[in-house]
Amino acid sequence: MALRKFAFNVASLSLARALQTVASIVAIPILARFLEPNEFGLIALSMPFILFCMAIGDAGLGQSLVRVKQSETLVWSSAFWLIMALSVGLALFVVALAWPYAILFEHPEVAPIVAVMAVSPFLQGLTALPIADLQQRERFQLLAATEVVSSFIALMSALVLAGAGAGVWALVSQATLYWVVKAAIILIASRFRPKFQFALTALEGHFTFSRDSAIGNLVTFFNRQIDPLVIGKMLGATPLGLYSMANRLAILPSQLLAAPAQSTMYVKMVALRHDIAALRDLVLISSLAVAILVFPPMAIAAASSHAFFVVFLSAKWADASLLFAILAPVAGIQVVSTIWTPMLLATENTTLRLRIGIEMTVLWLAILPFAAMHGVVAVVVAYVVSYMAFSLLRSYNAFLSPVQLNVLDMTRALAAPLIVSALAALAHVLLMWQFHLPPLAEVALALAEMAVALAVLVFVCRRKLKAHVGQLRALFSAAKPLTEEGVGGAAN
Repeated sequence: MALRKFAFNVASLSLARALQTVASIVAIPILARFLEPNEFGLIALSMPFILFCMAIGDAGLGQSLVRVKQSETLVWSSAFWLIMALSVGLALFVVALAWPYAILFEHPEVAPIVAVMAVSPFLQGLTALPIADLQQRERFQLLAATEVVSSFIALMSALVLAGAGAGVWALVSQATLYWVVKAAIILIASRFRPKFQFALTALEGHFTFSRDSAIGNLVTFFNRQIDPLVIGKMLGATPLGLYSMANRLAILPSQLLAAPAQSTMYVKMVALRHDIAALRDLVLISSLAVAILVFPPMAIAAASSHAFFVVFLSAKWADASLLFAILAPVAGIQVVSTIWTPMLLATENTTLRLRIGIEMTVLWLAILPFAAMHGVVAVVVAYVVSYMAFSLLRSYNAFLSPVQLNVLDMTRALAAPLIVSALAALAHVLLMWQFHLPPLAEVALALAEMAVALAVLVFVCRRKLKAHVGQLRALFSAAKPLTEEGVGGAAN
């Protein structure tokens, strides 16, 4: 029963992500035809400042309170008022620095964009604890529906405005309206209502977790968002637009699969945090399942990227296809490694996650400016090489160590998806070298290859997958949620 509920929760969130992804896949070609690469570049240049504030918006307290029963009203209320003070301050900070930020990057049109999107950090803080409440009560279907509705409304606004000639403001509308709609639904659905209570001492047990989580989010921000800043400053809006499009498509599998799995797995891993053997099994099983679903499509998409970009986005985006082809294999691997994050949080290894993140960020900050001198392709190549070298030699071993695993163990577990994916990509390249198909025919061939590769993998791994289902049933029957039946507390 516990496994069925977990699977249903993951399926609900994954379905929501799938609908969002399908909507994005449909909308991106339309937006790409209405908008120019430099307009995508402007929004990409505006977002890092907003995401910087959002990285520290709830100070990590939202996820920390998932571990606390809502009968502890003083803790929940104190956390809410602290988060709100921080969120309001961040929103005002964004507005105040919007124009200096635009002047710094020599794009005055960025200033009003940043000022309008300042509402996002505020709304994120406002919804942090209501979302934690819904996660703790395992209301993942409602969270999934919220994502679908808010994303759909935001996307429709972007399409309408783009068609009306609004330019970059179509993308601003999408980013802002998403948070407005999401906040409205979450606040209505959540039972959490803050009391007029505040005691900083009530949060003492959460400061280490929240500190490491917030700093970890900042490190992740700098690791991922420093690229647009440097590319925008050194190379301009158009190369940044091409890079942004390639990266946006490369991270679709992570948005589709990894994020939903993280949300549901975190709750289960918190319940299993004292059972290292159970956590190890859960990490291995989930990593294999994700690799089977992600590796073959990403490998084949990389091999056929030019055809996909020309068919779906138009010829003016063809230069972005090479960037995607370089990024895609690493993006697929990152989907798997993202699954390990809930384990680190559940076992309170936030300091380890933070330390590794800082090391990777420092390495990338040292490499990025020199790579940007040689163009956007050099930036992407440098990122892939540095990320894989650091991951294989340092970070992956460290991330897996709390459950007594290492890179070699994980490589053995994922051998079948790795081999099948590499062979499928090679087969596509050889077929295209022999037959020289037009772009539309190549896309059709690539989609067929993805289906075949997935079927082959499922057949090869069928016995292992069947055994894993039994293991998951046993694991989840032992994982009990923290909520108490009938607890009101802060929720009432």
